[in-house]
Amino acid sequence: MSQLNSIIASVLSDINEAKAKADLTSSELAKTYAADKVLRYFPVPRINIENLEVEIKYAVNSVEEKPVDNASTRKKINDFIQVFSDETSVAVKKAVENVTKNNELFKEVSSVYPSKEWEASLKEKMADVLVKSFRPNNPSKTKDLALSGLKTAIPDLLPVVKRSSSMAIVPTEKGDFQIMGIDDDGKSEFLIDKKYVSEVDALKDAKALTTSLKSKKVEVTSVKTDEIKKVDIGALKAGNRTFNVLLGAKKFNDPKPKASLEKAIGVKAEFLNQPRKEVPNWLKASKPASANVDPEKFEEDLTLKIATEKVISERLPLLEQGINDIMSKNAITVMNVNVDSESIKNAQPETVSTIKFSLSAQDFTLLDDDQEPIL
Repeated sequence: MSQLNSIIASVLSDINEAKAKADLTSSELAKTYAADKVLRYFPVPRINIENLEVEIKYAVNSVEEKPVDNASTRKKINDFIQVFSDETSVAVKKAVENVTKNNELFKEVSSVYPSKEWEASLKEKMADVLVKSFRPNNPSKTKDLALSGLKTAIPDLLPVVKRSSSMAIVPTEKGDFQIMGIDDDGKSEFLIDKKYVSEVDALKDAKALTTSLKSKKVEVTSVKTDEIKKVDIGALKAGNRTFNVLLGAKKFNDPKPKASLEKAIGVKAEFLNQPRKEVPNWLKASKPASANVDPEKFEEDLTLKIATEKVISERLPLLEQGINDIMSKNAITVMNVNVDSESIKNAQPETVSTIKFSLSAQDFTLLDDDQEPIL
């Protein structure tokens, strides 16, 4: 079984080779004739093909479409990827904005994030991943590689919040970190009035405060109201350390801010001291989120990552479809055929066909008596 184009190419190659050998023989004869006193007066024998008809009978074994991966196709793919990256970046930015504006864990960065510069970085990184993921003969594989690559690349552009059941390490608009006290619903109760340059240092203090809460060694020593900043400022004594905390606008004008803060601290202490119930294996599968959660452990909040991955997963089928459309428009039809008599004899009649073509003198380079090309 061979491809029809290979068979035709082979036939044409054989004809050209035969003509070339004939011309070489004529050239040698010309030298012999020129050296002979008698033969020099005779014309040199040579092959002159005026017209050649070729007829090939074949049986079609299979027909397939093959994408053409050339410079033109690559340009179309790259242009499409750029447009796709632009549109997807806009959708991702919208999803990120929705989270940062509505989730209190990100309220300290919502005024500056995500920025236009962030969106430009996202577009560039996304386009780079998609170009590297492109597989010309397998759009589905391209989609899978793109999803995997983007899941790895995009988190570098997302601010990270680490949280436990009662506290969170939150990023600030200047790239610092703060410790936030949160309730059962993840809402902010207070913010420690200190900026940490290092997440590690913030985490160290958050864990120390958690340990003091669990040991019931945290005391609310005072709460004052800042009328200018519209905020209540409290002081928490934890062991030999004191943490100043901002209760925020929601707590402002609370008639008993000290009592409210003491209640929040007490609730946290009680929760941390509750015995952790060991969840059986059969129940873990049905309730993985609540299975044996350590209330003191700080883990990455996945809200932003989930929001971005949702957008990407919803849009990647459009990437696959777009690549499919481009590759199908630049595909060639390849016929695999048999030309031996036995295969043709045994083939179904509807699969047997004949191709005919003619070659004229213009298809060959012929030489005149002076060995000059005849144009």
